[in-house]
Amino acid sequence: SNAPYITGLTNTYAYTTNYSTNYHPSLPNYLDMVSGTNQGVTADGTPATLGNITAKHLGDQLDAAQISWREYGEDMGGPCVVKDSGNYATKHIPFLFFKDITATPATCQDRVVDYANDFATDLVAPRRFSMISPNLCNDMHGGTASCLIGSVATGDTWLKTNAGAIVNKLGPTDVLFIVWDEETGSTGTAPILCIPIGPLVKGGTKSAKAYTHESLLRTIEEGFGITTYLANAASVPSAINDVWK
Repeated sequence: SNAPYITGLTNTYAYTTNYSTNYHPSLPNYLDMVSGTNQGVTADGTPATLGNITAKHLGDQLDAAQISWREYGEDMGGPCVVKDSGNYATKHIPFLFFKDITATPATCQDRVVDYANDFATDLVAPRRFSMISPNLCNDMHGGTASCLIGSVATGDTWLKTNAGAIVNKLGPTDVLFIVWDEETGSTGTAPILCIPIGPLVKGGTKSAKAYTHESLLRTIEEGFGITTYLANAASVPSAINDVWK
């Protein structure tokens, strides 16, 4: 009842009931989502403490295939910001933890940018892959001094405001995935939602198959015609493939 917009999306499009995460807390899951493993990271941290990862990631694959991409962090304040500030948390910006991104300032400043400064402009002519991470107030974790604890309604309102423009922009082969990083309280075992949205999705579909962030990564790889899968993405279900028309 606190998330009417999200509930409406699940009714209109599709959602998962058996999507789980392999790690806790947040950062290992974000790394898993873009590289197929947690890269040995088992705690939250900043690029200064846990960065300089040299493993291959999704951005590398997209670059090799000449597929444009960007990651957008809400409240980042500028491009390639590697320090936490206010409601901006680097633990939710996984590409900042890979050395080949942060070691080249021009690359980092082009690929990892502030959501408010850049996304609305980019939406006119979107990158082929975009990843958006809301701030600590809008990500439904709650619990920060300036946010409502248990801010499900806050996150739902933010998503309605921000996702609506994206949904309206989707072309015939575009897909928007809305997904959470982990289970409730960073320790739960209940499944999390993944909501695929777009013209290719069978409306009203409820998928009970077992999926993880690595399945989502493989879905993205397959969608772009990438056939060499990263780390554990090579051994998970081929894709979130039971929701498509």
